Amino acid sequence: MCAIQSGQQSCTVTKMVSSHVVLFFLIWGCVDVLTKTSACSYIPNVANAYVSKEYVKDNYTNGDLLYFTCHSGYVSRGRISYKCEKQYWVVHRPGRCEPKQCGHPGDVLNGRFQLIHGADFVFGAEIQYICNEGYQMASQRDTKTCRADGWSQNTPHCEVVKCILEETTDDIIVKGVPENNEPIPYGSALLFECASPDTHLNGVVFIVFIIYTIYLLCLIVI
Repeated sequence: MCAIQSGQQSCTVTKMVSSHVVLFFLIWGCVDVLTKTSACSYIPNVANAYVSKEYVKDNYTNGDLLYFTCHSGYVSRGRISYKCEKQYWVVHRPGRCEPKQCGHPGDVLNGRFQLIHGADFVFGAEIQYICNEGYQMASQRDTKTCRADGWSQNTPHCEVVKCILEETTDDIIVKGVPENNEPIPYGSALLFECASPDTHLNGVVFIVFIIYTIYLLCLIVI
């Protein structure tokens, strides 16, 4: 139904349609605002864990769930999940991620080990092997690290320190030397004597690193 007022034609139907269009946009705008304000805008920070791939998306709304997976080197103690409620993430299942155990690293013969990083034999811990006195490290590496798949390498080896005897003169006899001039094991005692009963030893014997350095002379007894 249309009416003429002040020389202009006005249509009531047109006004009604326009009002419905405006109302529609207002309602749509309100729904959009409510959707945005009801979303959980940030991801909870869970120690040693990340959001499982199948639950990753751009926007989260009320009722959405987040499930977490432990990082490599960590094991899950219960399922970890959060739920979006009233713009906040709340704990749904209170699991946790703990460092993986590596077990005992293994003892070394003629040596010992000590923890140099960490407080237990778990993921990330590092130990160092030390040889006892008279022994030396025969392996290239003296450390082990607890990794996701276990200890990083085999247990190292400590071997006995051996000394090399310098050549002596013909008038000096050395007793206690291994056969075939093999290296002298740590702790061995050598006896030096003069070949002639008419002479006596004069001088000293030094052990420099792993070499017997001899400063001996057989002097004639007067």
